[in-house]
Amino acid sequence: MFVKVSSYLSLGLIAVLSLCYSLYGSDVAELNVQLPGLSFPIFIGEILMFFCVLVFALQLMLEKPAERSLLIKSRWFVCAAVYMGWVIIKAGTGFLTGGAYALRNAALFYYPVFMILVAYFVTKIRTDVSNIPGVINLLLAFLFTYFATIRSVGIVIFLMFALFFSSRIAVRWLRWASIGTVAYVFYSQFRVLSCKRAVFLGLIVSAVFFFWYGGQALRLKVWRQLVGVMVIGGAFVLVLAERGDTNAFRSIIDWKPFFSRFHDEQLMVAANAKTFVPDEIVPKVYHNNRNAVVVSRPHDSFLRNLVPADVHKTEPVNTGTFDPVVPEGKDSSLARKNFRNIGSAYGNGTFRMFIWKDMFTEMYKEHPVLGFSFGKPQRSISLEILNEGELEWSRDGWIAPHNSFFHLIYRAGIVGIALIGLIFFAIGRLAADFLKARAWRGALLLCMLIYWIVTAQFGVVLELPYYAIPFWSVFGLSWAYRNHLFEAAPKREG
Repeated sequence: MFVKVSSYLSLGLIAVLSLCYSLYGSDVAELNVQLPGLSFPIFIGEILMFFCVLVFALQLMLEKPAERSLLIKSRWFVCAAVYMGWVIIKAGTGFLTGGAYALRNAALFYYPVFMILVAYFVTKIRTDVSNIPGVINLLLAFLFTYFATIRSVGIVIFLMFALFFSSRIAVRWLRWASIGTVAYVFYSQFRVLSCKRAVFLGLIVSAVFFFWYGGQALRLKVWRQLVGVMVIGGAFVLVLAERGDTNAFRSIIDWKPFFSRFHDEQLMVAANAKTFVPDEIVPKVYHNNRNAVVVSRPHDSFLRNLVPADVHKTEPVNTGTFDPVVPEGKDSSLARKNFRNIGSAYGNGTFRMFIWKDMFTEMYKEHPVLGFSFGKPQRSISLEILNEGELEWSRDGWIAPHNSFFHLIYRAGIVGIALIGLIFFAIGRLAADFLKARAWRGALLLCMLIYWIVTAQFGVVLELPYYAIPFWSVFGLSWAYRNHLFEAAPKREG
């Protein structure tokens, strides 16, 4: 009885916190307690993780000795225990040199615990998702569709969950009405989705995967798949032309201005690197939602005297933003509000490129096999010379990599590469097994994971609890769903 109740409780708490994360983001993530004697706060995500690990340990103690021994000796349990031991040692040594900042970097590596916990707890409750009452599916589909209209950050995930539960509604006309409502909300929110390029790319890649999956599951002939591509592609182009952010799309497909700007700024960095002295800034664990005021720093005078990259030029290289391009026929107020500045779009790209360039230059010089210490602040000299992103690094004493996979490699070396390989292996295994069972809802779960993985290549995703905990929880749910489909023998989704 304790096992089932505690599993339901743990899963419920994870689900509620993940929902609050998706709705309120950092406002929820920053909730914390400050214990006496500790120099750093303990955040709500970590509190939940500690609680769930305690429940997991208690359930393990209550297992029959034979089953407990079998679980502890299993390959996945041993690998997970060794991995977490490595994370604890790395975090501890980083804490000695970098203080609480090391624990922030450790979060990137301990959040995968939620995948194990969710998969384990779902197994313990032994509830078949196909037995969820139709009225509950309808209610959940409605709620997730509604959530997609009030919080732009979680639109894609909310709509995918809405489709997941809509597909479980038994009454055909209600099922298709619910799916149609999801499609309408997606159309109405497309303007918001298309202006965020990482979101836009994640959406495209996950949609391509779902279309490929459908072709394989239905065993469609090649010509039918091509017709489908043309129809869906045509519809996408029409929606993009009508409601999309053409500036954001242009910055994705037209790379010439980006590379031109990056080249000019590289020359400026090279021309000023020898005389630049970085500031000493104490790294902070986090900052609250109210942006800190950037005070004058010692190298401000240096920045005012940056020399042009080409000494023969009389004008310095233009690193500012461009005027926004308002598409003809669009309402100007809407365009100013919803269409991003094309210059800032390219500037955000060069901002990331300089971070990644400096990261890999640092790794090439120092060859950290197991990655850099968790306590070592990551700085981008190029950005500091150009004074780009100063609000972040001058306030925090470090810069976020804006690519979670690069961050895994930077902090963990070969362990990070192995973790990335495991993620892709698990995705491939789930896709193969879901295809074998022709599990459409399994494909939707995979679409969520693929969407998050794509967005993680351009932003701070797996490092932040309000993205990472939902991601790893859905990963665990997907694996548990796969195990449910193959408990006895491969079977088709009902």
